[in-house]
Amino acid sequence: MITQTELCPCCSQKNFAHCCQPLLQGQPATSAEQLMRSRYTAYCVGDQAYLTRSECQASANETNIPNHEWISLQILATHKGSAKDKQGMVEFVAFYQGDHHHHHHDGECCDTDPQQLHERAYFIQKDGHWYYQSGELLPAIKIGRNQFCWCGSQKKFKQCHGR
Repeated sequence: MITQTELCPCCSQKNFAHCCQPLLQGQPATSAEQLMRSRYTAYCVGDQAYLTRSECQASANETNIPNHEWISLQILATHKGSAKDKQGMVEFVAFYQGDHHHHHHDGECCDTDPQQLHERAYFIQKDGHWYYQSGELLPAIKIGRNQFCWCGSQKKFKQCHGR
């Protein structure tokens, strides 16, 4: 489990205790982006109950947490989704390593490039609570050499994993 003083998994650069932890413990999100980040964190820590709680009953298809190692989250765009809005959209890319690591004959695990989940997620606000409504899968993004690296290091790709 993550300690309160560790950086939040959602890549906000804030401590877990001052970012997603209060939401996982029941504090309402103030925006669609904040809910999106807290849902990503729930995937990282395996909080199935939070994922179920933060979805519209309409979507009713239980989100199951895949057995991935989540690496980082990048928010690409947001539309509406503030406290005064009734709906919002967050486009994001979540990077992860899948379950299958290829082992070489000497037992070393090779460093495979991460997979990505690129989605445009739609949220609605009811009675002061934000809920995930639906998501539209988008094609994988190409990471430019001058964009931030997928690993969440806050370095440019060319100075990090793009070397």
